[in-house]
Amino acid sequence: MLRSVLTFALVLLLGALVALHPAAAEPAPAPAAPPAPPPDATAEEVKTALDAFKKASVDRDEAKRIAALDGLAGVRHPQIYQTLARFLTTDTETVRIAAARALGGFEDGRCLPHLEAALGAGKVPDKVLTALYDAIGNCHDARAVPGLGKFLRSRGLKYDVKKTKEEDATLPVAAAIAALGKIKVRESVENLLKYGEDLTAPGQNVSGPPNDVRSDYVRKTQEAVAAALGMKTRDFPGTEIEDYVKWWRENKNKAFAPAHN
Repeated sequence: MLRSVLTFALVLLLGALVALHPAAAEPAPAPAAPPAPPPDATAEEVKTALDAFKKASVDRDEAKRIAALDGLAGVRHPQIYQTLARFLTTDTETVRIAAARALGGFEDGRCLPHLEAALGAGKVPDKVLTALYDAIGNCHDARAVPGLGKFLRSRGLKYDVKKTKEEDATLPVAAAIAALGKIKVRESVENLLKYGEDLTAPGQNVSGPPNDVRSDYVRKTQEAVAAALGMKTRDFPGTEIEDYVKWWRENKNKAFAPAHN
């Protein structure tokens, strides 16, 4: 009887120790090859869609122009992408946002050049910039990674005091962070972690975003790292950027299949 009681107590003690010291998180299985994209629309379908679009696209009513753009959203074809791209830079903010949303909805890397070109088309309002980065992330195209990383290392490490009262000011940075999380390649993780390290460097306390904004960027960066790896933030061994960096150094060779590096 005494032996049974002691054995039971030992089992409970071992269980408690395991709970206090969980095993290090393992990388998620390497992402599978993406499914084949749906077929492009036929020439007849494209013509029908564009014929219906032409009149509404020049209507003086902004809502009708937006409805016209939304009407193209299901017609997958490069000619449609080119048509939508014209509205990324030449209409009202709301229409430009609708065009970016429509292009992002295709989740097609062929939309990426149009979206990236719009980034460089003069001064882009923050709301439009946010929509562009959202759409870029939805392309899931590794070609976007260098540009996203460059944006984070520039605007993402600065804070315009003239915009501190405008809630839109931080949205493009948040959208670029999230976009990297949607592009599940090694380079996305490395760009995010580099940004996280720069963001938490001692000098950022003086020259970068204020504490609340910086903390929000750090949290979003951690979430994006986890998303790019197919994991959750709770899977990492700590809550600081350094913990994520350490985990990555130990596991990066197992995190992605060679075909997706």
